[in-house]
Amino acid sequence: MNISIFRAVAEIPLDKSLWIDFALYCSDTLKQPGNVIQRAVRNCPWSVDLWRIHMSITELYEVEDTFDKIKTVFEKGILYCCSPEDAYTLWMSYLSCLVRLSKGGDETLVDITRKTFTAAEEHLLQRKLNVFAFSILSFDNSQSITMIICLFLQSLQNLIHLLANFSNSVVVMKDY
Repeated sequence: MNISIFRAVAEIPLDKSLWIDFALYCSDTLKQPGNVIQRAVRNCPWSVDLWRIHMSITELYEVEDTFDKIKTVFEKGILYCCSPEDAYTLWMSYLSCLVRLSKGGDETLVDITRKTFTAAEEHLLQRKLNVFAFSILSFDNSQSITMIICLFLQSLQNLIHLLANFSNSVVVMKDY
């Protein structure tokens, strides 16, 4: 498989599923998964799945400054998240990494993790509101007010769903 996957990513470098397979293969066989995942996100920066794998590989294989390196990966990845759902997914992966790292009892990491949960909630709320505002601005004058209200209610329902899922995660962290 090794030669065929090398060939495949060389011929089709923008196929995220090939990069995912390649990164997971290298992670399983302990063959430089860090280098592979860095190439993967460079070729397919829009893939939230690749950024999640990048954080996981960083968590597993980095010995020094793991927290800072995961934070750097997250900060790069969040810039490429196009939808609130992708942002939510990446935030949850990042927060999961932080929770695992803070289980060692380091009070500084626990405090940072708690603050990060708050930052995630604020960021996701703002992102969702920005999507709604852009949607309203894209209507022209011939559109009915009913459509705007329906869009608002749908957007509000999606936001409530995202925040409910997120709040469940925050409760778990606060109990920690």
